[in-house]
Amino acid sequence: MSREPLKHYFSVRWTWWENYGLDELKEALKDFDLTICPTTFGPLSSITVPIILEAKADTLYVSLSKLRAILFQKRGNGGPFTEKDKALKEVVFKLYPKWRSTPLSISAPLEQWIDDE
Repeated sequence: MSREPLKHYFSVRWTWWENYGLDELKEALKDFDLTICPTTFGPLSSITVPIILEAKADTLYVSLSKLRAILFQKRGNGGPFTEKDKALKEVVFKLYPKWRSTPLSISAPLEQWIDDE
């Protein structure tokens, strides 16, 4: 008897005209678990990291930068969204309403459910 493979969610969202700072993101996502990310690497302090904040609902995670949000469920922790997951996705989609990185991009939307296998 084989079971249906679990699927996990993955999506990349963009904002073209807004440039969010840490305080703005923290305020918009205050109802979720937040982790502030270090923006530099110790001895390599001249190298900066674009991800400034990570948010988590029940199974949905989001890595946020000033212009991009990456929404995902971890492998093995996927499945249908809970109400809290749906609320996090809604907030992120309002902040980052675009599915393309630039107005001239010809790429397809990157929002998908991926098999865990």
